Amino acid sequence: MENELISNKVENKIIADLKGLIESKKQGKIMLSDYLDIKSTGACNDFASVYEASDKLHYFIKQQREKGIAIEVRENDISVG
Repeated sequence: MENELISNKVENKIIADLKGLIESKKQGKIMLSDYLDIKSTGACNDFASVYEASDKLHYFIKQQREKGIAIEVRENDISVG
């Protein structure tokens, strides 16, 4: 379901990139600025808002945490590792 903060396309891209990072078994992070141009859109300004608004992203991260993957959602990034 599309939410008001991000499109399905962006939501799916974030999840795919997180999945790729997890599968690489390397520590790293994805940056909010890589997915949203906050200045031009005036859209949400942090990953915590995106995380709370996205059922798919919330569910994906919950599943990964249950598998023991360390994922931290911060204002400007989501870190893995």
